[in-house]
Amino acid sequence: MEEKIQSIEPLLLVKGDVSGIQEFIFNVKSKGAARSLKSKSFFIKAISLLSANYLFKEFGVAEKDQDEYTISISGGNFFILLPYKKNKDELFSKYKKANVESLSKIGLNIVLTSTKFNINESYGSHLSELNKRNATEKLKLFNDSEYKDIFSPFQNEKENFDFSILSLKNRPSFSIEQISDISLSITEESINFLGFKLSLLNSHSGKYKLTNTLDTFFPHEKNNQPITFEDLAGGFGKTAKLGILKMDVDNLGTYFQDVLSYQEHKKLSELFRIFFEDILLKLIKGKYSDSVYNIISGGDDCFFVGNWKMIIDLAIEINKEFDIYWKNNHFSFSCRKDPTISAGIVIVNAKFPVVRFAELAEDALLQAKLKDASVKNAMCLFNIVIRWSDWNEIKGIKAELEKFVPNNARSLLMNARNAVLNKKDIEKAELSDYWKLAYYLREVRNQGKQEDLNKILDVFEIQLNKSIDSGDVRYRYFFPIAARLLELESRQ
Repeated sequence: MEEKIQSIEPLLLVKGDVSGIQEFIFNVKSKGAARSLKSKSFFIKAISLLSANYLFKEFGVAEKDQDEYTISISGGNFFILLPYKKNKDELFSKYKKANVESLSKIGLNIVLTSTKFNINESYGSHLSELNKRNATEKLKLFNDSEYKDIFSPFQNEKENFDFSILSLKNRPSFSIEQISDISLSITEESINFLGFKLSLLNSHSGKYKLTNTLDTFFPHEKNNQPITFEDLAGGFGKTAKLGILKMDVDNLGTYFQDVLSYQEHKKLSELFRIFFEDILLKLIKGKYSDSVYNIISGGDDCFFVGNWKMIIDLAIEINKEFDIYWKNNHFSFSCRKDPTISAGIVIVNAKFPVVRFAELAEDALLQAKLKDASVKNAMCLFNIVIRWSDWNEIKGIKAELEKFVPNNARSLLMNARNAVLNKKDIEKAELSDYWKLAYYLREVRNQGKQEDLNKILDVFEIQLNKSIDSGDVRYRYFFPIAARLLELESRQ
């Protein structure tokens, strides 16, 4: 493999990055959203793969050699190698024009950037340069397009693209073939893009396998129909709400810049692929198979919708599995520590607009990453950022609360949370908070449970002292998070 690529010098390192993914995927009606979301997510992967096939054809890479020239194709981006050609700018412009004409009317575009390099040069510096160019090109999406193609009136083509008709369930594989039609079209079993046709097959005969992938895994009812979001919201705890979970790897860009060659880039990408596709599939097919719906998983991130309680459990378990996975697969070519992952979780009603809960989950993930940018490796829940290592302590506080709130739990727990969170300056911890909590929990003492009250006050005092001594306000949030979780579980 290596010898064939080395014989062609110099090379082009190419990055394709799909722009507009979140708005495209999540701009659906809540009713029947489950099927449309999965199909749109697969469509993003499909156009990345078909783009790579198109570029290989244009640059003369034989089909038998294409795997060698592929570094990674995952989710909404791809990295490939191409032989250097003098007319490369013309070939890239041709691709960009066809891409804009096909995708712009459905709100998508693929930003394509490349850099020339020799395999004996520093690969990391070329990768860094490529990512910088990619960021710049995103500001010039339609630079190579004709004015009339972008600004002339056109029919609303969203009506012509019903992505929900794309049938992924029970499709073991798919194939790709070259066709004469370069327009974009979608049917129940195919996607046409850039003169290539991706055909979903009912057999295992296709080159690309879908068996045992999250793309084709659906929580389903006894009649084999996909479970609706309303169904997912019920069944666990007494509060019928959806949990929305978005997770991705921290500092991924700088992490890849430590790799020394395209072979190492390929190896590292494959390690991430295995986790976000294979490991997560195995995890979901366990206790989460009937309560969690995967929308996106691949590359370096994932997005799940499910029962609120199971979604929180899933986030904790994914982080745990991620730590274990990288301890067992640590690679010698990186001088960095093992990668970490952050999460944003929001809890909403089952009929909450899909596009809005996607935005809220994205905002929550950003909070987790920006609260302490030097650390990240965190989770945002109830708009509160905590570290993964805090979770067991929060569970312990919740267990103490459970001992004395079987009746009138809702009002009691709300009062307890207000004691901590109703101040104007939430970033400031004071000892007076302790006495306010005691006041709000006076019902417990009045019911003859002074000993129980003392125990929970002792727990809160420990957290309050930690917050004051360390200057880290997050300890102050442990009690209200635990109270809110118990409130949701006990709500009638």
